[in-house]
Amino acid sequence: MRIVLPVSGTYVATVFDFADKLMVVDITKMTISEKRVLSISRSLPSITVARLRELKTNTLICGAISNPLAAMVWHSGIEVVHGITGEVDAVVSAFLRGQLAQPRYLLPGTGHGGECGWWQGNSRRFRGGHSRM
Repeated sequence: MRIVLPVSGTYVATVFDFADKLMVVDITKMTISEKRVLSISRSLPSITVARLRELKTNTLICGAISNPLAAMVWHSGIEVVHGITGEVDAVVSAFLRGQLAQPRYLLPGTGHGGECGWWQGNSRRFRGGHSRM
């Protein structure tokens, strides 16, 4: 499995749309097998999505993300987990343990009601139900 996170220093970047670095994390048997940081150009959303596909991304974990970009990423077959904040290593560990929904990993004001969101088509799916955008 390959997880990609936009990064700013050692933290998840607040807004994916404006990130210029990505951390690529390869997971084998629920253990991190490789991590690397890549620079990306902040250009057209379609180029960003093409880069994620080129990296063979399974899951994008990010802070805020615009609806059009989230839709493009999701429609390209990549799971989008949005509204996440925190130190990258802690976020990845929480993801592997299934604990990303803890309040300390949620961006303030994302309206998740204590749950991180998985973007799905024209709605955001949350653990325990759906919320229309």
